Amino acid sequence: MVATRRRGTFSLGGRTYGRFHDILPPTSMTNLEDLYRAWHRSRPEAVIAELCYLPSSGHAANVAVRPLLTDHEIVLNAGATADEEGRISLDELEVGISATRMFLWCRRLQREVVVIQSHMLNEQMAPNVARFLLDVSADGYVMPSGFTWGRLEGATALPRVIHRDVVLRPATWTVSRRLLAALFPDQSLSPETIARWRHRHRVPRWVYAADFDNRLLLDLDHPACVRELVSLLDDPAHVQGLTINEMLPCSDGTWLRGDAGERHASELVVPLVATDAHPMPAPMSIGPLDTGQRHGAGGEWCYLVLYANTVEQDRILMEEIAERCEAWVAQGVVQAWFHIRYMDPRPHLRLRIRRAVGATAAQLVGQVVELAEDLVGRARASHYSLLPYVPEEARYGGSDVFPIVEETFHASSRLAVALLPFREDCGGAFTNEQVGMAAVLALFSQWGCTPDQLSDMLPTGQPSDRMRAALRSDARRLVSLAETVTGGNPDPALDDLHVALRIGEAEHRRAGDAVRLAEVEGRLRGDHKTLIGSLAHMLVNRLLPIDLGREAEIYFLCHEVLRTLRSRQAARDRGLL
Repeated sequence: MVATRRRGTFSLGGRTYGRFHDILPPTSMTNLEDLYRAWHRSRPEAVIAELCYLPSSGHAANVAVRPLLTDHEIVLNAGATADEEGRISLDELEVGISATRMFLWCRRLQREVVVIQSHMLNEQMAPNVARFLLDVSADGYVMPSGFTWGRLEGATALPRVIHRDVVLRPATWTVSRRLLAALFPDQSLSPETIARWRHRHRVPRWVYAADFDNRLLLDLDHPACVRELVSLLDDPAHVQGLTINEMLPCSDGTWLRGDAGERHASELVVPLVATDAHPMPAPMSIGPLDTGQRHGAGGEWCYLVLYANTVEQDRILMEEIAERCEAWVAQGVVQAWFHIRYMDPRPHLRLRIRRAVGATAAQLVGQVVELAEDLVGRARASHYSLLPYVPEEARYGGSDVFPIVEETFHASSRLAVALLPFREDCGGAFTNEQVGMAAVLALFSQWGCTPDQLSDMLPTGQPSDRMRAALRSDARRLVSLAETVTGGNPDPALDDLHVALRIGEAEHRRAGDAVRLAEVEGRLRGDHKTLIGSLAHMLVNRLLPIDLGREAEIYFLCHEVLRTLRSRQAARDRGLL
């Protein structure tokens, strides 16, 4: 038997049964309930909530009917079916984002919410808020889809596509008045034109005229069906083309028989339950929404925005900012400082400086303005401004761990500035990617990641021909850098770099321990991998001019070099090295 796969994507199983639930036999309803219980078992940590809304078109209400198969419901503009405890209001929902996906969180239930719809309404026609809830809930799931021709979709003639015993796409033709006029300029649209088109493109007798999911079976050997096709081509709705699919199986190949042996065409809708899906990331922990503190220029923090081109930024950091800020720390005026490179839209440095206990705001602001005026006066910067500073507590673990994580910002800036002279374009001996790789691996190692955890915690990299070439030509140096950083087999020739890479080690270790403890105790906002991924991103930002493509290449180098180290260690364990 040959199975034919209709075009389109899969959707949540059981949706076609909903409007018939009151006339289905008990066994069918039991099967439907079993299907949804399997869905619940796949996400035991989450709340599965049915989305209920009225369609914009009244005639679509018949496909909005469905039984309530979940304990929870989100109602937009319709009557509720679930009891009061099971209703989730929009006011109770928050939107979160992890390293891999977006998700919904219910403050009242303190659980993730997955929104589904078990009716047949087209979500593309739903209210915007409904579409958003469904889209966010679908993030992290990959639904199988039918075969697509990509850019060839809509071509004049496309062949049948078969994989083993499954027809992924039937042979398809796209026909229009314009096409027929171009093929047969000597003849107007008529049954004779259709016959010539069939002969030219080998169109079979039995076909479907298709308009999305609406299909009309035509026998092109029958004059009435040919006239119907001509009529369809005359319809302005098909001026760009009408899709014609071959009928599969043909009438003599159908398998469904009646009591008298007569053949019937049939379509099956089969619910499927995945048994080997990739596990979802661990449940997120979200505390109360942090409003965040706001620090004005005369408060605990002073926030300087200094506009300078990307080349000058490196020199300013090495020759001016780091030296001046560390001097202020030694003088007891400043407790900590950190910098960020930015394009908004012009390149600039953002310098955030924390006043030390005992120092006055006037002291700090006066010295910061003096520094900025000096740089502008010597044309190292074009202009500057002072802005309020709002710490990103939610991004870095929430209020419980943020004060400790914030200490790594100062350490990260000192580390980045110490590594600048090692960069090739700053007079050093290493490429930007090599220094970036060493810095990222140092951060993760100091954070407390074991060699086995490094690859899992590192952000996903992006391969490129340039980085593959670098791996081939500089493999020995890259491996030496990685071994020096991770402590596997330090290279004495890299001692100076190793000393620089240890700057901030204590702060990173302390923050890593605090985040792991908060994660175990359920106090961490967001997830651990996202947090350290943000720290890695900001370290690369402080070290190198902004280039997200290069940053992804650096992560790729990290993954590849770690893979090489694991292979070497395995060879040593087997006595091969």
